Amino acid sequence: MHSLGKKKPLVPVASATFAGLAAFMLFPVHAFARGASRDVDVSLTGSYATNISQYYESERQIISGAIGLHITETVGVSVGHNLKAEKNTYNDKYREALEAKGVQLPEGAVEQTRTERNNYVNATVSQWISSFRTTIGGGAFWRTSCSEDTFQDDGCNKQDVTWNVTLALEYVLGMRTSFKVSHQLSPSEYQGSGAKNLDKVWTTGLSWSL
Repeated sequence: MHSLGKKKPLVPVASATFAGLAAFMLFPVHAFARGASRDVDVSLTGSYATNISQYYESERQIISGAIGLHITETVGVSVGHNLKAEKNTYNDKYREALEAKGVQLPEGAVEQTRTERNNYVNATVSQWISSFRTTIGGGAFWRTSCSEDTFQDDGCNKQDVTWNVTLALEYVLGMRTSFKVSHQLSPSEYQGSGAKNLDKVWTTGLSWSL
């Protein structure tokens, strides 16, 4: 009698088929979560910092918003705006030092406030590594700043168009949302005679894929 031999089990084949089907079905979800299938990102970040020195206490707040348009999966364009507000409150030691020099000060706190409105347009390059995305960008940057103090030394200044560089790291939190850390470098409004001064701004917040 001719033997047909033993039948091979179907479980490994069925398991492999199911795994392949699950991977095929889940891939769009993963791509969607990373934002690969989306063309526009909107981010809102900010920071808050205080500093106490010998003569004054400073407070700085930054709010930054940006819209990114993906031309390809890695190359894009970003348009952004950030608002920076600074306030310096001078202490009694500073008042005494000025009065000792014959400077007449008004009653009340000696304060100085300054606001900056910065705009930029950058070309960007992004790279996904698992659930992380790194982005580097660079392009045009322009600034308008206004100041006001106790001595009524008020005024606004518009800086010529210059350059900026941005670095960002994002981590996917959900289908549309990412946690974002951003760093921006640009020439400072105040430049000395030696090395160029740079403004360095760190912000954290959220980014949404639309």
